[in-house]
Amino acid sequence: MTTALLWNDYKYMPYEKRLATLEVARLLGVEPQPTPDGLVVDRHVRPSIAKRLTYFSAAVSSAGKMTPTDQHLFESTSRGRNGSTSGRQSTRYSAHGLHEYRGKFNPQIVRAVVNILGLRGGSLLLDPFCGSGTVLLESAHLGHNAIGFDLHPLAVEIANSKITAYRTSRRTMRRAINAVRRETEAATAAQESGALGEWLEHNYPEVSVDRLPNADYLMEWFPSLALRQLAFLLAMIERAVPSNLHSVFRMLVSDIVRDTSWQEPADLRIRRRAEPADNYPVISLFKEKAEKAVGLILAMPEASSDDQRQLACYVDSRQKEDAIAQLNRAFPRRRVDAVITSPPYATALPYVDMHRLSLCLLGLISNAGIRSAERALVGNREIGTRERDGLDRRIQENAAELPKLCNDLCRRMLAEAQRPGNGFRRRNTPALLYKYLEEMRETFRTLGAVLKPGAPAALVVGPNRCSLGGIDFVIDTPDLLRELAEQTGLATDECIELNTYQRYDIHSQNSIRREVLLVVRRARGSKRS
Repeated sequence: MTTALLWNDYKYMPYEKRLATLEVARLLGVEPQPTPDGLVVDRHVRPSIAKRLTYFSAAVSSAGKMTPTDQHLFESTSRGRNGSTSGRQSTRYSAHGLHEYRGKFNPQIVRAVVNILGLRGGSLLLDPFCGSGTVLLESAHLGHNAIGFDLHPLAVEIANSKITAYRTSRRTMRRAINAVRRETEAATAAQESGALGEWLEHNYPEVSVDRLPNADYLMEWFPSLALRQLAFLLAMIERAVPSNLHSVFRMLVSDIVRDTSWQEPADLRIRRRAEPADNYPVISLFKEKAEKAVGLILAMPEASSDDQRQLACYVDSRQKEDAIAQLNRAFPRRRVDAVITSPPYATALPYVDMHRLSLCLLGLISNAGIRSAERALVGNREIGTRERDGLDRRIQENAAELPKLCNDLCRRMLAEAQRPGNGFRRRNTPALLYKYLEEMRETFRTLGAVLKPGAPAALVVGPNRCSLGGIDFVIDTPDLLRELAEQTGLATDECIELNTYQRYDIHSQNSIRREVLLVVRRARGSKRS
């Protein structure tokens, strides 16, 4: 008996077919053979297994019985709602499209890695750099427990809001979007008639720009009418939306902040638009965003009423004791069955800076605290001359006793960075890399402490490059992290090439079109450190 596994009707990247072949081999215990339409295996595939597959539309038995995959059904819910077509893979189904967050990996990768690792239902997953919660939401779809750590306040709120949105009953979600429709339609009508101010004064007397957190700072970055509309939306959410969904709709407001401010939307750092406008259609953009996002959630199957739990926490993964304490609070007497993460790179994206207006508007941070919040993140680029000089000395002495591969690269880069002709940021690169490697080693120590003996940690990461003194350097992050993991007692299990997996919105200038699925494991029989 054979089973045909059919591709979807969109174009695949090579890494996706590589992962598809690997997950089939791991789930079924047989090597699949390629066909023009997909893969075929010489065995019967149970429907429960077929539904778990990631990169296929369906499994068809030799008797002609077809079993659609859950992933195909999930992706189908978003077609026609978020601009996707049959020729393009959907990554914004369910609550994944609640808030854009640069640098996240595709949710399909999470499902595929879960299958490749052979995780059973109800497993406990950890993402030590959870960002906007892709691993957490996919864990909810798959019936796993999950916990995520991050030091970005907005990321933690986005991640938890996605889980809340997916797990909220469809009836409650419909009540919420209906309330939003009523209030925003009335506000839009008042605005079109030129009476928005009077309407707000009568219906929302609590709306005042002055009452917003960080009001003085926000006034420097928004037209007054746009900021007043944002204040209205936040007040409307507090008053009209069910309380358990406040965070969900606040995230929908956050997602339009860049487009309705004087910040250049395409710029990662906060820089002003070349042509700022006197106002932006805040309310109409929010309505459009809310309708689309809620529509995608309502199109999904109702979340099961199981005992699994997913949550994001404001925790520093480098601080082992803090991580263990939070894990014990959330999941008493449990160890982690697997880690799945997309770790930051050295000289990572300026995550806090790119979201500073949302952070200030929502009161998650003060404008005075932006820089310190950025500096707290692993891989950040914020460094002063004194700190850099200290790190340069650490490189020369290898004060942190990093593995030879890691320190040798930092020393070669330092020698070129100190030559004339390197600007401030290039001059900082060796120090920032050394600091990043120290911090990632601390993270691996945390992982070794929370993982079950023999449990895997899967990292999707790739190399990048930089130029110093006219010399090009390849920073082979997968190899560097493998060395650090092994130094902390984690054993390399496998290193799977994902050629041409390119993240189009990050590291585009210095990226190499290659990423790796690096899997390390805690040794069996090892004691918790």
